[in-house]
Amino acid sequence: MHCQIYCLVKSCWEEDPEKRPDFKKIETTLGRIFSYMDTLIRRLQLYSQNLEHLVEERTKLYKAERDRADKLNFMLLPRPVVKSLKETGLVEPELFEEVTIYFSDIVGFTTICKYSTPMEVVDMLNDIYKNFDHILDHHDVYKMKKK
Repeated sequence: MHCQIYCLVKSCWEEDPEKRPDFKKIETTLGRIFSYMDTLIRRLQLYSQNLEHLVEERTKLYKAERDRADKLNFMLLPRPVVKSLKETGLVEPELFEEVTIYFSDIVGFTTICKYSTPMEVVDMLNDIYKNFDHILDHHDVYKMKKK
């Protein structure tokens, strides 16, 4: 493109007026050059818009994946551990002088299931676990979740 402009300007400086281009040829040549520029600029703008769209999509996907990972981490680990991992990438170990591990069993669960509808069993289990969670919330404990 620079060569075309250079050649056009150089031909306009010819000493022999017969060798100089007329205004129609100059206009046509410049029109072709700048038409090419307009096309190039338009393509670059479309490419830029496409890149912006891709970045926006990928950012949404990244945020959704990050939120999913955060949700999973908060389900599996204590909140302070997850926060520390997110902030520094490290977790300082803690020493606990005492711990309690509680395992529970519903005595007669099979018999209860035999005489109850599935929805009654689900409601009963939800009530039991809600009560466990309520009690645990009032004491400084961490409940390990088992999947």
